[in-house]
Amino acid sequence: MPHARSIKWRIDALRLSLGEARDERTAMAATLFVMFGSGTVLGALGIPLASYLSPTERLEEAAACATGLAACVLIFFTWRRLPPWSFQLLLAVGTIVVSVGTLVASVRPTTTEMFYI
Repeated sequence: MPHARSIKWRIDALRLSLGEARDERTAMAATLFVMFGSGTVLGALGIPLASYLSPTERLEEAAACATGLAACVLIFFTWRRLPPWSFQLLLAVGTIVVSVGTLVASVRPTTTEMFYI
């Protein structure tokens, strides 16, 4: 069972990387915050680099980044008070934002589909 030991080691390493996060709420909040934050930063950096986007498409991409930023602010300030189902809702919102962002940026052939998978 070397694979089972490897998986358990990775899960333990993730828990240790969260510092004092000993409960699921903290782990979910930290993970979602990092995912939304990194997606927002990468999306915001990609807008000026994507010269093929029209002004309307740039606004749509900016709206996706704004949604990610709003999720980060929500998680940062209210994660202790959020009910457990809200983390699942935030995950669904993130999936929708990524899907819409990919759809908007993919009017013509691009490499963004690779990051979606």
